[in-house]
Amino acid sequence: DMDAQLDEADLLRLMATQEELAITAMVGTEEDDRYASEVIAPVAAAFGALAAGRPVLAATQFRNASQSEGLPLRTVATLRAYRGMALLHADRADLAVPEFEEAISLNSSAYAWTGLANARLMARDFEAARGAYQQAISRDSYYAPPYCGLGLILARERDVAGATAAYRQAVALAPDWAAPHAFLALAYELRGDAAAAHDEYQVCVSMAGPNSALQEAAAQRSQQVVENPPTPIPTATPRPTPTPTPFHTSGVYQVRGGDTLAA
Repeated sequence: DMDAQLDEADLLRLMATQEELAITAMVGTEEDDRYASEVIAPVAAAFGALAAGRPVLAATQFRNASQSEGLPLRTVATLRAYRGMALLHADRADLAVPEFEEAISLNSSAYAWTGLANARLMARDFEAARGAYQQAISRDSYYAPPYCGLGLILARERDVAGATAAYRQAVALAPDWAAPHAFLALAYELRGDAAAAHDEYQVCVSMAGPNSALQEAAAQRSQQVVENPPTPIPTATPRPTPTPTPFHTSGVYQVRGGDTLAA
């Protein structure tokens, strides 16, 4: 639920639910019925629970599915990552982290690394989040969500140009996803470019599909940036390199009040 406002954490969580169902089917007709009842049914119920705003129930269903015997490790990894994603929707980044870490140990996928990065980001561990996003990109450079996460970190550091480039990369990789367009519009706001932000929000509206909350929030924001154009934020300036002292400071005489410097 976007609550008629654009929250970056909500946008990251939204992208995590846009994954195609990646459950590997078992081979062999004798296992089909058990697989359908023990894995496919709870996974379908879990995604339904997420759509209904019940992430804790979704996390339980993903856990139940992952405990089915004889699953390929890759499938277990996917289910653990899905459970982590549901826990993020429940605002339990602390519980999501071990799920993503276990998923990565079983199958080091871009999805699992992005989930771990999102969890670190929501816990405000920005450097750990940056490293995990970079790991995700190294696994699959065509996967859009980690670029949005990196852009969010760069925007926080006032590297607006870097954030804009990251969001544009995400839009290029997933042009039909609404969330990257919302992120790019937010970057245009940071640049003070009201016209570009308005246009990008309108693209987000057109891509939001059945997500009425995101659609409404982006539509409202597209009008607000026109009525109240944003002011560009100061961009980051590199810190000056300290100049080394040409002599050892430990032996420097400290001047005190009333000191005549006489020997």
